[in-house]
Amino acid sequence: RQGAARGGGGGIRRELGDDLGGFEPAVEEFLALDEALTKLAEHDPRLASVVECRFFGGLTVAETAGALELSERTVERIWRRARALLHHLLSVEDVPESREPVGGMGQEG
Repeated sequence: RQGAARGGGGGIRRELGDDLGGFEPAVEEFLALDEALTKLAEHDPRLASVVECRFFGGLTVAETAGALELSERTVERIWRRARALLHHLLSVEDVPESREPVGGMGQEG
């Protein structure tokens, strides 16, 4: 018991995202994520805000909706869109910025 308490055994484990639990990226991956999140924020700050709340803050959809004064449905839609766009931005390798396909990032459907 003493060892468990000293080693953080009493802490609460919390998943950070839908399918990102236990994700421990390398420094390069953190830098790539930061760059992609910056690009995302330039095109639509709401997308970046939802990612920050959901992924980095570990907030639920309901908590994110309350924090950003949005409906839960809007948060769900933005969260899906932001994850897809981040996946795209993180998967594009060595493509000059002027040629990167970011089609319609500033438009809401």
